[in-house]
Amino acid sequence: MKMKSDIIDRCRGKIQEKLALRDLPEIIISVRHFDGPDRRGHYRLPAHKDHVDESAEFLRDGRWFDKVIQQFKEAYYHLPHTTRKDSFYEVYLIEPLIRMGKAVIAGGLNWVIMGTMKSGEKYAAIMDVEVRPMLRGCSIMTLMTYVEIDLAKEEKCDFIHTWHSNDNPSFLAAVAPELEAGFIFYRGNPRDGENYEDEGCVHLRYYLDRGENRNIRVLFKDGKEFKSPSANPEIVYHLKRFEEFPGRNILRIEEYNR
Repeated sequence: MKMKSDIIDRCRGKIQEKLALRDLPEIIISVRHFDGPDRRGHYRLPAHKDHVDESAEFLRDGRWFDKVIQQFKEAYYHLPHTTRKDSFYEVYLIEPLIRMGKAVIAGGLNWVIMGTMKSGEKYAAIMDVEVRPMLRGCSIMTLMTYVEIDLAKEEKCDFIHTWHSNDNPSFLAAVAPELEAGFIFYRGNPRDGENYEDEGCVHLRYYLDRGENRNIRVLFKDGKEFKSPSANPEIVYHLKRFEEFPGRNILRIEEYNR
């Protein structure tokens, strides 16, 4: 995929400039598929086949990646409760591995869980995403977003679902790459058990069926109104106007035909 190759080249150049490296770093995309479930329903993250000095596990505490189902149910309500009981989850960890000289480190992590709903739709839910602090501003989030889209396509998912707290100081850095890739803002049924923007959680979806026309109205507290996905670039530009906690300025998300 040429776009992904272009993004990797951009990441390499930005990392070299930010860290004042003599040579361009190498970037390898790692996608680890969790083993499991075992007889107790547990999943296990396998070790890297090749040596990595600081993998994604370095960016999280203790046994974070061991608690797959628990973490999923804490991050979401509607998806796990509408997942078919006769199907297994598929769990992946995306890591852009950065080679600088002899050292190899994870530039970030993107933890994805896939399941099939009772409706038959297959989803890819983002449980955790993080860019290594020293590499923020180097397009790592953009790269992981396109890798997750490719992974969802390969696994024949119908949509990708993610959400961000509006109190996240890195809200813009998280949502801008998603909006640029074609994600749309999302609000489900108010009785589905999820917290939405009025409770501090801003949800987005990427539909793999790009043929169906979906339009969402995004209203801001300053009275501005935009249409997603067609006005996603304007939404990103508007969010940049707010110096602190831009996510807090999103007032309401609703279907455009309401």
